[in-house]
Amino acid sequence: MQEQRKDEHLHHAEQLYHSNHAFDDIQFVHHSFTTCNVSDVSLNTSWANHTFKTPFYINAMTGGSAQGKILNQKLAQLANQHDLALATGSASITLKQPSTLDSFKIIRQEAPKIFLLANLGAEHPLEHIKQVVETLEADAIQLHLNVIQELTMPEGARQFDYWLENIQHIVQTYHKPVIVKEVGFGMSQETILQLKQAGVKTIDISGSGGTNFASIELSRHHDTTYMEEFQSFGQSTPISLLESRPVQQDIEILASGGIQSPLHVIKALALGAKSVGIAGWILHQLHHHSVTQVSSQLTNWETAIRHYMVALNAKTTTDLTQTDIVLGQNLAHWCTARHLPWQDLSQRSS
Repeated sequence: MQEQRKDEHLHHAEQLYHSNHAFDDIQFVHHSFTTCNVSDVSLNTSWANHTFKTPFYINAMTGGSAQGKILNQKLAQLANQHDLALATGSASITLKQPSTLDSFKIIRQEAPKIFLLANLGAEHPLEHIKQVVETLEADAIQLHLNVIQELTMPEGARQFDYWLENIQHIVQTYHKPVIVKEVGFGMSQETILQLKQAGVKTIDISGSGGTNFASIELSRHHDTTYMEEFQSFGQSTPISLLESRPVQQDIEILASGGIQSPLHVIKALALGAKSVGIAGWILHQLHHHSVTQVSSQLTNWETAIRHYMVALNAKTTTDLTQTDIVLGQNLAHWCTARHLPWQDLSQRSS
């Protein structure tokens, strides 16, 4: 049953893939002169006690089925070729069905040296975390928050009151990096502050605009009743990044959710993300193209990111946070309504 659900998730994620327009509400102010040359640019970034050569990574997608194994093999090959961090899909199925482990272990077999994040729900106890991380030879644990997804699943969880306390216990007692991640519904400043107080150092705000697990679950079950409105629930990735700005000096913010181009990566970095997670776009590309072709596209992404950085006079990814940005009406209205600082964005380089 769980293996079938994993395959259904993949099928619906591809069928529901769409263009994301949330980043269109962000515009860079173009300045005609730059002191930066292409050879000056460094794409390095650091998070979870590790330095990465590229400011994007492959985010959690799949595992637990034959189809998931094939996709994980391809994802691992891409990660290995580009030295990208990679997060597995939720590995909870391996705790109940050890026979599914090979669909996850294929990642380490194909990419023995990449930074690998194992993925489990925030409800799992520490012993599950240790077991999965050790078995998959992972470097960190990615704990996902998926209340909306669970509520739209007839077989989903209905008790959530212990999640934050459980996360705090794991952070305080586990020796490897703990990354807490939404699953496409974004985060508020209040959520980020709660996680900060729990001791979390790295957060993936994972906003709406990409894979929508409410839509996926509702596509699996036709008796949707009132749950259909959950499909438009949550904050976009740009909004979630703006929500995180007041605490970015204290927390490493990762951004995912609807990342479909190098310019999306640049805009997310400019709003303070340490790195950017890509899932739906890669899934879509692998559905239509070979690993070699997608690898070539990722090389093009790296080149494009360098060129954008030159145009924005940014020699490092951190320099992007000093670029001048104008927010469109929707984002500006959100910031005003939520009392978030934003007027400084258009005057940061002056």
